[in-house]
Amino acid sequence: MTPAIGLDARKARDFGIGTYTRELVRAIAKTESSRAYAFTLFIRPGDEELFGGLPDHFRAVVEPSAGYSFSELTGFGRRIRRRPLDLFHAMHYVLPLAIGTRAVVTIHDLIHLAYPSALPPLGYAYARVMIARALARSRAVIAVSEATRDALAALSPGRADRIAVVPNGVGRQFRPDVPGTDLSRVTTKLALPAEYALYLGGAKPHKNLPRVLAAFAASDSGSLGLVVAGAMPKGFDGHLPPRARAIGVVEDTDLPALYRGAAFLVYPTLAEGFGLPVLEAQASGIPVLTSDIPVFRELTASSALLVDPRDTGGIARAIGTLSRDAALRQRLAAAGLARAADFSWDTAADRTLAIYRKALAE
Repeated sequence: MTPAIGLDARKARDFGIGTYTRELVRAIAKTESSRAYAFTLFIRPGDEELFGGLPDHFRAVVEPSAGYSFSELTGFGRRIRRRPLDLFHAMHYVLPLAIGTRAVVTIHDLIHLAYPSALPPLGYAYARVMIARALARSRAVIAVSEATRDALAALSPGRADRIAVVPNGVGRQFRPDVPGTDLSRVTTKLALPAEYALYLGGAKPHKNLPRVLAAFAASDSGSLGLVVAGAMPKGFDGHLPPRARAIGVVEDTDLPALYRGAAFLVYPTLAEGFGLPVLEAQASGIPVLTSDIPVFRELTASSALLVDPRDTGGIARAIGTLSRDAALRQRLAAAGLARAADFSWDTAADRTLAIYRKALAE
């Protein structure tokens, strides 16, 4: 009988986790070896279009429970149990209760534990309990980087041997040869300056946006503008320094041109589990300024300019250096392009399927 695997794809419209969910599902579906299984995708109402065109061994089922809800733990668990499944993959750290089958869980980061002030009431306790449950209950935990694996192993040393690293990939749409028509369209649509550095992220505490803005204001960056992309609080525009403008959340179809048109990416975040924008920018052929923290030392392998993310002056000096030094930008762009080529969703799919096979055999 064909083994049945359930995939929790309810966060497919989120930012980083949404990219992971959509790209990994599509890459798995392309593999010939995936035909050894019957997949059920649990999706949110209205998300059917995101997974159109999948092969016939994939079936989408609408799951009404909201994320971080009581229904997610109880009602969703009952509906998983009724399938029945041979394996369930929670593509975020929340594993519903009493699912009645083997489980694999992807844990992207521990940011919820590091920045509890950004969570709603009881959010920290919920995150801590759910991460601990995922580590204790699953046959395998997938970490998206060695840095995340190390953090999880420190949290649960007894489960370290169950944690496997499967790095994210980079979408093929991010490339240096973005058509000129796309660049012109996005420049006009978003009213982009002629020359700009790009910040891509929200305003959550770990994204370090206040230091980015202060550093840009203090930098010797000439006429270079700063484009701030991502979800921002109401009235945020009033806090921007001269030559900086916020463009809000950018549509996926506009991202490749937004990256390619930038002089460089400014991404000195305080913490990340992976940091997709870094590799997406590198795959687009632009240099990257990011944080000197374990995950980016791992991901960039000396192909980016790394700074202390808590040193506003250091960030400002790095912005100024990249603004003025064309030769440095060229070297970093070439090194980053080569590094980004090491990451693919096809490889992530193959490694994930290998984890499924092992979990099913145990």
